[in-house]
Amino acid sequence: MKWLVLLGLVALSECIVILPLKKMKTLRETLREKNLLNNFLEEQAYRLSKNDSKITIHPLRNYLDTAYVG
Repeated sequence: MKWLVLLGLVALSECIVILPLKKMKTLRETLREKNLLNNFLEEQAYRLSKNDSKITIHPLRNYLDTAYVG
């Protein structure tokens, strides 16, 4: 029984894949360096809905802070 558990653990350990994460500059940092952040935030203002549609748009607020790619 102990051998079966040991072989099971060895088989499971072979399935583990580690993906390295790379830290990237965020969109917020890139726009801030180029002095375009204020313009971008003004142009992409929060809009509740369009006049001709009953669909409410709720954008993600935190996508500018996405920093890791893997």
